[in-house]
Amino acid sequence: MPKIELSLENLHEVDDGTLREEYAMKLKEIIRDCYERQAVNKARTITLELAIVPSTSAGFKVDTRFKITTKKPPSKSRITEMNLDHGKISFNPVSPDNADQLTLDEIEKSENFPDED
Repeated sequence: MPKIELSLENLHEVDDGTLREEYAMKLKEIIRDCYERQAVNKARTITLELAIVPSTSAGFKVDTRFKITTKKPPSKSRITEMNLDHGKISFNPVSPDNADQLTLDEIEKSENFPDED
């Protein structure tokens, strides 16, 4: 195959097409994030970076490296109250606002109600 000049039109030929495949994968990742987190009204970005470094080999040559990165808004959970107890952290999965919230079963046990038979 003859040498070709690097351009946007022929990036798909760089590195046996892996650059194109990587870009397609990153694009799908961004699209999926938009579907999954539609309420997060912030930009998602894909960046294609090209690093060009003069080579130390004979003749004028350059070494190139492409890097594709994505940036998505961070994921955040809601605030969950947790207790610290002897170096451990505990929480109540059914009551994220109150780590000490008891279930009805726990209340009955703590108040020493007699078991009904």
